[in-house]
Amino acid sequence: MIETIVLTLRICVVMLAVFAAYEDVRYLRIRNTIAMAVAVLFIPVAFTLPLHSVMAHGIGGAVVLLVGFVLFMGGLLGGGDAKLLGALALWLEPGQLPAFLLIMACTGGVVALAALGFKKVPALTRFLPVLATKAGDKSWFAALSRQETVVPYGVAIAIATLFTFFTF
Repeated sequence: MIETIVLTLRICVVMLAVFAAYEDVRYLRIRNTIAMAVAVLFIPVAFTLPLHSVMAHGIGGAVVLLVGFVLFMGGLLGGGDAKLLGALALWLEPGQLPAFLLIMACTGGVVALAALGFKKVPALTRFLPVLATKAGDKSWFAALSRQETVVPYGVAIAIATLFTFFTF
């Protein structure tokens, strides 16, 4: 019974991460309520774990949140990305964090290359106004059509979440 509840909560967290990725592409913003929901959903799971494991999860989440805020202050990561990362790190065992961060960094690089491709490749550039019109003025596509260099890192976070939650 408890395993079913934990699995259901994990699926909810993955769905929230995918929704955060959608919002990041659509609005270049991840709402605080998404990160808060991810963190709050961990509370019932914490009651099923031994105290030392809860402490390890909490320390991992705090460290990732702190590093995320440092990257935010340096202009390398969005504030919503940093908060979402901290909340998701609560869910990961300390041994899973390196794999999660590596997958996120690699997929983030792919998203960044896609952003450059959209800006530099003429065959792709002509689609930006069409995609921007469909997605709205605040979307990633609109920013790219204005020649802004932005990367919706929520996509990389969601992919890393999907992979880490269900393979490790």
